Amino acid sequence: MSLMVFNGSPRGKKSNSAVITSWFSKNLEDPTIVYLNKIKHFDDYIDASKAYDKLLFVFPLYVDGMPGQVKAFFEKMYEHKDAFESKHVTFIIHSGFSESIHSKNLKKYLIRFSSLMNVNNHGVIIIPGSEGFRIMPENMTKKKAALTASLGSMFMSASPYNQSMVQKLEGIEKLNWLQT
Repeated sequence: MSLMVFNGSPRGKKSNSAVITSWFSKNLEDPTIVYLNKIKHFDDYIDASKAYDKLLFVFPLYVDGMPGQVKAFFEKMYEHKDAFESKHVTFIIHSGFSESIHSKNLKKYLIRFSSLMNVNNHGVIIIPGSEGFRIMPENMTKKKAALTASLGSMFMSASPYNQSMVQKLEGIEKLNWLQT
């Protein structure tokens, strides 16, 4: 099965999304990675994605939503929705917030979008506390990297995600008053 990865970060190759993508694809044969900050290439990305069975979207949370370039690409996808029908898709949303609650509304949107596109949504993974992954030493991100790599292997084998692992990545949904 082939994998195409869409990095939705405005930072492109020098992003936390790129780090998370490298973790997810650690145990996989070289996936094709495209960068949605290259808006002029959207038509090429749509055409190329037709040859892939599995799609991964990795992007940061921006003001409790997705970056504009990701939304623009989703709109372009919708124009060609027949080409995406029945593909297996995973979304990874990450943010600098330490709580996962900030990404929950976007998760609902992605589930709905998947339904409208008739794709097989394999899951929406939330990774809070990601700001700085690109500059952190490996020993500071070792656990998140290992969990993410395991989820990548599950995605490629079509196994359902281990919800315990997904929950560990999500961490705390909302800090209580003692933690603030």
